[in-house]
Amino acid sequence: MWTLAILPDRNRIMRLLGRAFVLAAFWVPLLICTSVAVTPDPTGMVASLSGQIAHILAFAYLTTALFQAHFRWRRAAPPAERVLASETTDGDRAPVGSAEAAASSGVASPAQCVLAAVLWMLAFGVSIEVAQIFVAGRNGTLADLLFNGVGIAIGCVAQSGLAWVASRPVGMRGLFTRLGGADLKRHGNAKLQPIE
Repeated sequence: MWTLAILPDRNRIMRLLGRAFVLAAFWVPLLICTSVAVTPDPTGMVASLSGQIAHILAFAYLTTALFQAHFRWRRAAPPAERVLASETTDGDRAPVGSAEAAASSGVASPAQCVLAAVLWMLAFGVSIEVAQIFVAGRNGTLADLLFNGVGIAIGCVAQSGLAWVASRPVGMRGLFTRLGGADLKRHGNAKLQPIE
């Protein structure tokens, strides 16, 4: 079968669509939260949740979505792969999976990702509370910042759980298969097969 070379392959299109969906899953709710936060009377725009619960839920979701969109980290390499080497900036060899190798390859560690996401979300929360000072009928409070922090912490815990599940040998696919009720077993290095 002949195909045109200018058309991208199906896998690449699916990866691009998936990436666009993940980015939209963060940026669209962020814009909605920002518009609700700077609206003088948002009662018709949002469901009737208490302000504290709304802050916690919004920041928990946004933090988790921010991780998925911009701060995904890679799990550490298994010990057998760490003996392989990668080039560092000064020409010395560093084991793959070490901090030096991660720094030279541009892969951020989980701690760096968490710090960046927490700082990003705190800056967003502070900017919303400062902006609310200038909106009629709204006021920025330190209590709201505290509830934003609780939501950010919940989002970090949720991301840790997602990263743990993704690092398992069967990953997310295996989790959803198990949740769907199918019992699976592993046959050496073969693909997962249903138990018969």
